[in-house]
Amino acid sequence: MKREIRLHGETHPVALARSNGRRATIRIGENEHEASLRAVGAGEHRLVLDGRSHRLWMVARGDTVYLHAFGRSWELTLVDPLERAAGHGGGGADTAAAPMPGTVVSVCVSPGEAVRKGQPLIVMESMKLETAITAWRHGTVEAVPVTVGATVERGSPLVSLAAEET
Repeated sequence: MKREIRLHGETHPVALARSNGRRATIRIGENEHEASLRAVGAGEHRLVLDGRSHRLWMVARGDTVYLHAFGRSWELTLVDPLERAAGHGGGGADTAAAPMPGTVVSVCVSPGEAVRKGQPLIVMESMKLETAITAWRHGTVEAVPVTVGATVERGSPLVSLAAEET
């Protein structure tokens, strides 16, 4: 399972592959670790990381996990791929990018069109699952560089909104 986490304002790719039972291989960026985690109680866990046992305290709230281990504390946030694809730039032109490889099945807007937050912009299909890419803010469509039937890679630009006026 591939995900991204945000730590200290930086985004890091994370891949988790279960091997047997509670054991897993975790890849964070270029570093790979063998790990297992067992709840002890009251937020305390026993983490075995690369064969060494550690105490870990963990509390999850929504997509954020607060960790205390190794004498340090961290706040990790799971990055929503659709939110990340939306670009949330603020200020300059914002561009929604494909959250995964797929095919464009519907283009719901055209350049110059005013859109409202939450309005569908593009519908794409990936692995027989349709995903609507929606407007992340009110604005005006600046560009739609894709057409129905186009095959796109993850991160490909789908729709740009004109810069917000200040």
